[in-house]
Amino acid sequence: MRHKAGKENETQTKHTGRNIVIAVVVVLAAFCAYAAALVHSAMVIKDEVTQSVGVVRDSGIGAALAGSGQDSSMAGMTAIEAVAPQLQQHTTVARGQADGWVWRSASMLPVIGNDFAATRIATDALDTLASDVLPSLTDAANTMQKAGLANADGNLNVKTLTEVSSKISKSNDTLQRQVTALNEAPEPHIAQVRDALTSGKATLDSAASQINGVASTLDSLAALFGHEGTRNYLILSQTNAETQAAGGVVGSVGTLTVNNGTISMGQFYSDSKFDLTAPVTSTDEVDKLYAISRLGVSYGGDIRLASATPNFPAAAQYAKEVWARQSFGSNNIDGVLSFDTVALQSLLGVTGPITLSSGKVTLTAQNTAQYLSNQVYIDITDQNAQDAFFEESAQRIINGMLSGLNAHKALSLVATMPKLTENRHVYMWSFDKSDQKVLKKAGVVGEPGTDAQNPVTGVYVNEMGWTKTDWYMKKSATVSKTADNKDGSSTYHVTYTTTNTMTADQSTKLPAYITGTFPLA
Repeated sequence: MRHKAGKENETQTKHTGRNIVIAVVVVLAAFCAYAAALVHSAMVIKDEVTQSVGVVRDSGIGAALAGSGQDSSMAGMTAIEAVAPQLQQHTTVARGQADGWVWRSASMLPVIGNDFAATRIATDALDTLASDVLPSLTDAANTMQKAGLANADGNLNVKTLTEVSSKISKSNDTLQRQVTALNEAPEPHIAQVRDALTSGKATLDSAASQINGVASTLDSLAALFGHEGTRNYLILSQTNAETQAAGGVVGSVGTLTVNNGTISMGQFYSDSKFDLTAPVTSTDEVDKLYAISRLGVSYGGDIRLASATPNFPAAAQYAKEVWARQSFGSNNIDGVLSFDTVALQSLLGVTGPITLSSGKVTLTAQNTAQYLSNQVYIDITDQNAQDAFFEESAQRIINGMLSGLNAHKALSLVATMPKLTENRHVYMWSFDKSDQKVLKKAGVVGEPGTDAQNPVTGVYVNEMGWTKTDWYMKKSATVSKTADNKDGSSTYHVTYTTTNTMTADQSTKLPAYITGTFPLA
């Protein structure tokens, strides 16, 4: 009996060993199969992502969105519409692979799991760009082309404006969240993955930035002009020849009324026609920033000093109150828009050149900033004639921007405005809190940055000599990181340089209105 039991134990041991071997073989086979599947998936994703990035880069989508001029903007949308299906073919395959069980399970691996997770985020963002955002853009462009942002009578088509704004805004929000997540994802360990994502990030960031500018501009226009009923806006025209913290001194002011899409421009008034008033409520904030009173100049209620604060919402409130106290003013202002000479010149790239009523001067997309900031004071010596020139030029340029907004003009406008607002040449502010939320998100209100995680530094200059010499002052700033601190913060060195370009000969020959000295000297 012992002999039989021993044979049974020996047989059982052999079976157990064979089962272990089989199990190991099965596990190894499964692992090899999984590894092969993962390698295949990685090769597919790398190939499709590379081709997607190539399509975006070679098609010039970013350039198409940033194109200037009516024809180029419309042609850009046509190019995007043509390339979108090709891009979708690549991004759909890549996203399908990254969403599969092979790639998802790899994302849970220690250390290198972040590589797979980051790649999934990238494929999601690329596919959102191709399958959601670009179709929304071209669909909106087609809607504008068919319905127009202007009705047959030339008035603003409020329904179309709000429709295209809403459509693009939703897609843009999704894309921006994904791009942010991709930029915040841990750096991949695998060199090939890291290189592919670096290229993908740069391409996505560029396209996403342009698309965000388009969405922000449309959102801003919808917030200001897409309401039912009547809205009245104050328009400030700044001249950069006399620097102020928010751009330049306010040279002329007018109004714009929107009544259920009907846009009408009011008369513009030069700063010389404004009466000085008692100090307004928004003066206090500026006085905390600038000791203007030490120079013997009351900040008070002088429309020319409305832009002396870098905080444009305060400047808007100041201008609103000064306007209300003028004989030609009113107390029904719902918001304030501001344009400097650079902005006016850029807008002429959208609307085309204008010849002023004198017939002697034509303002174009090339000469307007220089003419309004400098040449006008040389060509026109009479101050009343200067004032009339500024009033007419500002009124006609801004009216030309907003009247007859067909698809061509609208697309060119949304391509032009983002850079102007980013560089603080254009400000938009509404006294309606619901509008303010939209405008702040769009980045057009001109508030100084207060986010501790994204610090901003700036040098703001106020010309208090009443001269027009700042056209000859060239300014530049460089920011360089000097240290990464133990608490996680960083230290930077900021260099700000001003250079006088006026020659000695010019200083003796230019009109006194340009070179004049401080009035108290």
